[in-house]
Amino acid sequence: ARISARDALHASARRAVPHHVIAYCEIGAARFAAAARALERGLRQDPHSWALRQASAVARAGAGLDPRRDARLALALNPGSELVQETASALSRGDSRARRRAAVRLAVALPERKDP
Repeated sequence: ARISARDALHASARRAVPHHVIAYCEIGAARFAAAARALERGLRQDPHSWALRQASAVARAGAGLDPRRDARLALALNPGSELVQETASALSRGDSRARRRAAVRLAVALPERKDP
C-alpha cells in the first residue's frame, strides 16, 4: 500500500489521502516518526481533516512528540467520534513515555478515498 500511495503522490501531489495511506502503513509498522512526517505533509493539503489530525496525534505520541494539539483539533473537528474521544483522552494525560505507550494501543482512522 505504501508503494501505491507513493505512486499516487506523483500523480496528484495536492491530495492528502496518499500521505494518510503512507502514515497508516508506517504506524502499523511502529515507524511513528516517519508517519508523523507523512501526516505533516497531508495536513498541509487538508488541515481540517479530523482523521488526519487523529492519526497525527497517535503518530506524534508514538514518536515521542507532543500530540495534544492534534488530539484537541481532532476532537473539535469530530466531537462525536468515539475513536477521537478515546485518542484525546489517552493522549492528554501523562508524560511523554505514557503517551508513547498509549499510542501503541490506539487505533488510527482509516484513510478515506476522496475523488479529486
